[in-house]
Order: sequence, then structure tokens, then C-alpha cells
Amino acid sequence: MAKKQQILLVFATIICIYSCNSGNNSNKTNEDEFLEIQSNEEIVTDIDGNKYETIKIGKNIWFASNLKATRFSNGDKIPNVKEDEIWKKNNGPAYCFFNNDIKNYDFGCLYNLYTVIDKRNICPKGWHVASNDEWNEGKGNSTSFNLKDKLFNNKILGWRRIQDDVDYYVEGQLNRDPNYNSFFLEDNSKDGGSAIYWTSDKYMDENYDTETAGDSIIRGSIHDSGGLGEYGWGYRKDGFPCRCVKDSL
Repeated sequence: MAKKQQILLVFATIICIYSCNSGNNSNKTNEDEFLEIQSNEEIVTDIDGNKYETIKIGKNIWFASNLKATRFSNGDKIPNVKEDEIWKKNNGPAYCFFNNDIKNYDFGCLYNLYTVIDKRNICPKGWHVASNDEWNEGKGNSTSFNLKDKLFNNKILGWRRIQDDVDYYVEGQLNRDPNYNSFFLEDNSKDGGSAIYWTSDKYMDENYDTETAGDSIIRGSIHDSGGLGEYGWGYRKDGFPCRCVKDSL
């Protein structure tokens, strides 16, 4: 009888340990839950004739690579601005290739915010630049997707960034690091898989907040793939790539 009790006790202990571990794993899954990225048969052609494979993430259909259009969906040309000073002074739509080298065209174009939010739409008809909510479908449930998934084709050489009107603040202090004044900045991640993408969201800002009345600087929301879901703001004259999402399924 004692032997039977010992066996039952050992069995109960194993069940308890398994249950506890399962609970811990479940919590971790909830914290780091990613939507599955699935292949999709649809091929999309933009106004310039570029073809894009598509993928399904959650309920949405995405481009599997960065947008390369040099015209708006109505046919209007987007100015290709190469000179740094002209890019910096420009207050309208513009695009460029990384390092102004057409050899980098396959990595997608870098656009300023004026281009991304233009009503003429840089994505093909029936598609739009991904919003914050689409980058993170389940905001309240910590659900996103792994941008390092091979189907997402998350590759970019770098981006074009300039110091904005009110400087950059890091940890509450004014930052005048010369790197923030430079233009083309390279992606130095080991796997080449980090990128900063424009989203279609924008707001008016002047004091690094969204509450001050009278703010007059347009800022765009950006998604940092290096953090797998890190959001921030971008200056209107920064040059970042973007992804298109289908309007409806």
C-alpha cells in the first residue's frame, strides 16, 4: 500500500511540474505572440511595371518587398531628388535610391513623408501604405508579426535621415551627434534585417508631443523592425521605405 502511495505521489508531482511549466510557457507565448506569415499567390504590378509577390499576415495581404514606384497611382511623377541640400530644403514629395545608386533599386525607394501621405497614393490602386494598426494588428494583445521571417523579405541597405527643425532629443538631452546631420545611414545590423518603415499615420507636432495647441510640424509614424514592433516618429524630410497593404480582402 505504501509503495502504491509513493507511486501516486511521484505521478502527482510530475503532473504538477508539467502544469507549472506549461503555464509559464503559455505566459511567454502571450507576451511574444507573433502572427504567422503565409505565402500568397497574388502578384501585383505597380504603375511603373514592377511586380511584387504578396504575403498574408493575419487578416491582411501585404507586399512581400519594399515599394519601388517612382510615380503616384494617377501617373504623376515623384521627383527624384539626389542633392542633399535640395532634399533638405524641399517641401514636397520626393524619392531617392540608397546612396543615389540605381543599383540599389531592388531594395525599394526611399520616400519622404510628403510622398507617403499624398492623396494621389504611391501604392497601386486598391492598395495603401500600411498603417500603425496594420503593422501591429493586435495592439491590445501584444500580437505582431516577426519581420525577420524570410517571407517578409525585410532587407534594406539603409535610409536617408536629416536633423529636423527642433533637433533630436535622446533621454531628455539635446543630441547634436553629427550622424543625425548626415544623410544616408547604413543598416549596420549583423543579419542585414533591420529597417525603419514609414506608416501612413501622421500628426502635427512642435514640442515632441501630440498635445500642444498650435503645433505646426508634420511628423510621421515609423516602425523599427530592429525592435520587432518598435514605434516612433519620423521627420517629414526623412527618407524611409514603405510597404503596401491591400484595401480589402
